[in-house]
Amino acid sequence: SALLHGETPPPEAALRSTYRDFVALEREALRSPAVRDFWAGKIGDATATRLPRGEVSPPDLGELPVCRVDVPLAPEVSSALQRLAWSAGVPLKSVLLAAHMKVVGLLNGRRDVVT
Repeated sequence: SALLHGETPPPEAALRSTYRDFVALEREALRSPAVRDFWAGKIGDATATRLPRGEVSPPDLGELPVCRVDVPLAPEVSSALQRLAWSAGVPLKSVLLAAHMKVVGLLNGRRDVVT
């Protein structure tokens, strides 16, 4: 609002935590038996979702390399994804992960997918 009126906005409060704090908490969670038990209870009997394959490679070709595919997004699509993340109060990567999981579910005809 201040910027709209040509005023200098008040300074932002300093963050209470750092990325280092986040990483430390994530590592602590990975070592926690309680966290392991929680997730074992949630997904312990789940089966990993497999993507349907198109053409199956002949067995004599051996292992195929992993490839990276860059998918350019129009600026308006990128902006819309950023706005969606902001309105949901989540990082952009969470929106992209949700889209990925939705596509995997559609490809498999399942609502519950685990990757």
